[in-house]
Amino acid sequence: MRWLSKVRFRFVREQKGIGLLEVIVAAAIMGLIGVGFLAALNTNSKATGTLDERVTAANLVADYLEVISNSTYSDSGDYDEAVANITIPFQYSADINVEYSSDGTTFGPYTGSETLQKITVTVSREGEHILSICTFKAKR
Repeated sequence: MRWLSKVRFRFVREQKGIGLLEVIVAAAIMGLIGVGFLAALNTNSKATGTLDERVTAANLVADYLEVISNSTYSDSGDYDEAVANITIPFQYSADINVEYSSDGTTFGPYTGSETLQKITVTVSREGEHILSICTFKAKR
């Protein structure tokens, strides 16, 4: 039994401890892992913000198009009164652009004989374009 304790103590006595080089390498590895983790966290945060922005814009466009499709045809293309009750989130803006056509292929300003409208709803956030969707409305 005595020889077992001698072997154990000899093993412990031969250990000199952790060297400076080993500590530096371990710290560098931990630093690289930390930088990688923070970079992934930053990328995830940006992706979540972009997704939230696009979903908000899509919902806003859907609201506008639903209200416009349920309203009566306007020769002047003025749907501002119809969409006045839609709540626009802070920092967002929505624009409606109406073009007219009598043959369904060329669109331009209203001249009086057109019976087809191309209605484009564009949503921006702080001046930066996010989403544009168009629909058509016919005079019946």
